[in-house]
Parts: sequence; C-alpha cells; structure tokens
Amino acid sequence: MSRVADMVVVLRKRAYREQDALLLLFSHHHGKISAVARGARSAKGRLTASTEPLAVARMELYQGRSSLMTVTEAELVSLNAGVRRDLWRTGRAAMLADAADELTSDLDAAPAVYDTLVAAFVSLGSDRDPTPVYLHALWRLLGAAGLKPEFDRCQHCGAPWTTPPWFWRAGAGPVDGACHMAGDTPLLPGALQWLRLMDAQTGPAELGRVQAAPAVYAVLDQQARDFLIYHVGRVPRAFRFWDAVAPMAAPRPKGPAGAPRSKGMTV
Repeated sequence: MSRVADMVVVLRKRAYREQDALLLLFSHHHGKISAVARGARSAKGRLTASTEPLAVARMELYQGRSSLMTVTEAELVSLNAGVRRDLWRTGRAAMLADAADELTSDLDAAPAVYDTLVAAFVSLGSDRDPTPVYLHALWRLLGAAGLKPEFDRCQHCGAPWTTPPWFWRAGAGPVDGACHMAGDTPLLPGALQWLRLMDAQTGPAELGRVQAAPAVYAVLDQQARDFLIYHVGRVPRAFRFWDAVAPMAAPRPKGPAGAPRSKGMTV
C-alpha cells in the first residue's frame, strides 16, 4: 500500500460505474498513473473539475491491493480553459496527451514530459498560432522518449549539412541528397530550417516561437505524425479524431479579438 502526492496533468477521463471516473494522469515525479476518482462525474462532485481532461491539479492518491490508484484529494490548478475555446486547439492538445501516453510507461518518472505538456497547454490557450506550438511540443515529447533525431546533420552518414536537396527517412529523420534512398521523401528547405531553429529553442516557454508558411507546416505535420506512428506502431486515438475533424476547423486560427500577435522567428 502506498500514497502519492504530486502535480498531475489529466490525459484522459472515462466513465466508470455510476458516477465514478477512470483517469489517466501524467504526474511530475511519478510518471503515468491510472486511477479511479469516486464521484468525479457527478455535477456536484468535489473531484469533478480537477479531473477534467487537460486540467492541471495537485492530487493525493492511494493504492491498496488494486493496480489502480484512488484519488483521495485534488486541488484544481488550471482548467486550461483557453485550450477549449475552439476545436483546433482542443484537438491539438488531445493529440499531445495521446502522444505522451504512447511514449511513456506506467510509473516511470519523466519530468520533461510533464513540463512539456503543461507549457504546451498554456501556449495553446494563448494567442499563439497552435500549429507550431503543437509541432514543437510533439518533438519535445519524442525527445524525452529518446526518439528525436538530430536536425543539424544527416541521419544516415552523420555528416553536417552541406547542400540541398534534403530528404526525410521514416523512423530516422532527415538525410542529405547524397545518402537518400528509394522511399525517402523530399524535405522542403524551409521545413529543415524550421526543425533546426525549433530544436535550438530549449525552454518550455519558447514553444511555438518559430513560425513558418502553411505549406511548410503541412509537411512538418505529416512528417512528425509519421515519425511518431512508426515508433509506437499504431495511430493514437486522438490522431484518428483529428483526421475526421481537422477539415471542419479553421486551418490557422487566430487569438482573441484585440490580442497581440505572438512574436517569433519565421522561416
């Protein structure tokens, strides 16, 4: 039997019994945790708000003989309401939550994953363009899992970049023209430049600071998705949902009326 007190991000919430909920949490010091929250689906439940998907909370959990922990106390820190203001931002946040689930193991501490999720949800809820925020955060999650390639050299021969053309190899990352093989897809120079600039932005607060043209984002989005799926072996549920709803959402959502434009580098 054990007790845990930690900061958590709620990755997923599902119905359980009459008014309870099954939660998938990512905690700062203990990694991924599966837990049950009693009464968390009741309109007047004391755990309802703090167990909403994408929320950040301080939680106390208890584990008895079951493999599931039980939430005993929870204090809401942020509901991340800004993420929920449109489908584009909510969808991107859900994709990051699913990626964190796919890339981590239960009770395996990964503070970088927790920090990335918290920073990404804050940035997605701000006036920043959500697309580069999502892409940058996804690569940070892949890096925390030890999967991110190097973007300053060919991933086949290891030599620093010389001249284009450049290509993208599934499961490996960028390769130069001299090393490319059948099946490698062309990589726009702007896409490689974005990846290199993004990789140099180390602080969580810098998510989404490197911007690009829509055509570059489209390439980057597909390559990051393919790279994740290659390594986890399946399409996460939120990614399938995104495929269905993205055509109905605005491709480049803007911030609230009167909000300042986010500043950053553009490739």
